[in-house]
Amino acid sequence: MKIENDLVKQVYTGGILIFPFIVLYFISHILLEDYYLFDWTANHGYLFIWLLVFLFVFLKKYLLAAAISIGNIIGIIIGQFLGDFIRTENMKTVTDSMTGEEKYRLQHHPGFEIWLICLLIVFILMLFLQNSIRKNKNKLS
Repeated sequence: MKIENDLVKQVYTGGILIFPFIVLYFISHILLEDYYLFDWTANHGYLFIWLLVFLFVFLKKYLLAAAISIGNIIGIIIGQFLGDFIRTENMKTVTDSMTGEEKYRLQHHPGFEIWLICLLIVFILMLFLQNSIRKNKNKLS
């Protein structure tokens, strides 16, 4: 009976935490396909980071699973719009005397890198939160 309840909890929690990926996937393809990072991540399966959500749920690390889901949303939004800003500002510095490599580098959209950094930051913050919660539980015991 306990195992069955745990499985139901895991399936339910996994479904809730994977839901933002599904919604963002459809929104990216329907409404945001003209935005670089939204389109790229949706077309590349979010680099399959959604599998980490299921892995952490299976391991009963619900905060870490939530961190992946939350970090994905935060990272895509910040990555897209900050990446647009950085790219626009960099392209203002392009001159005719630059080499093709320099022009290409300045035209690069850094949204992907920003997305991954945001994911990592949220994940690390959640690790600290989880350890803090665990330490507080041990002190109370």
